[in-house]
Amino acid sequence: MPSLFGTARNEHYAGTKAALNALCRALAVELARYGVTANAILPGWIKSDMTAGIMANRKIRGELMPRILVRRFGEPADFGGIAVYLMSKASSYHTADCFVIDGGYTGVLRLPVIPGRCKASTTMRSCASENLEISVRFAPRMTPPRRSQP
Repeated sequence: MPSLFGTARNEHYAGTKAALNALCRALAVELARYGVTANAILPGWIKSDMTAGIMANRKIRGELMPRILVRRFGEPADFGGIAVYLMSKASSYHTADCFVIDGGYTGVLRLPVIPGRCKASTTMRSCASENLEISVRFAPRMTPPRRSQP
């Protein structure tokens, strides 16, 4: 998911992935007039040769698994349905999209921790909740624009 979120010590990878998302949308704009659709599939944590080392590391698995809502790593077979859809006539009106197939990984809210705002005895989850309340409390109030009378 580096194309959607920043990644420490991996900026080059995240940047190239994000560029592919933009390229997909740009191709859709350019090629739609010819009846060509352009979409992308963005996989989450998938079992592969590239991720084998990460998945073998107990500490990393322990940090990742709570963020994956379906509580498992993806398999190549998890992409069959979306691939068939994209190659079929059913998707002829669907273009400029990036399909995130990640088991819900991007659905988990990642709250920033505000230094000095959490008590030493609080857990990370309750600390994040405290930070959310703080950030909401200090957010500027928005008022809708007034409608002009006809």
